Amino acid sequence: MVKDMVETLANRPSFSVTVHSCADGNIELGSNDVRGFVALILHRQRTRNGLSLPQGRATARREVRRRIRTLRARGFLPKHSAHERA
Repeated sequence: MVKDMVETLANRPSFSVTVHSCADGNIELGSNDVRGFVALILHRQRTRNGLSLPQGRATARREVRRRIRTLRARGFLPKHSAHERA
C-alpha cells in the first residue's frame, strides 16, 4: 500500500520503492532512483509547509547549517573543512 502510494506520487517511469519493516514497528523506504526519491520528499515537504522552491532551498540550507553546527559541537565533525567559505 505504501509502495504503491509513493510510486504513484513520484510519477516517474521505472521508479520503484522497497519497503522494509523494522523491529520497532516503523518502516524504512528505499528506491532504485535516489535522486527522484529525494526530489519527491523535498517537494512534499515544501508543499506541506506552503513554501516555494526558493523558500524551500533557503529553509533546507538553514537546517543543514544547524545540523553541521550541532555535529561539530558534539565532536562528530572537524571544526572547519577545506570546502567551506571563510
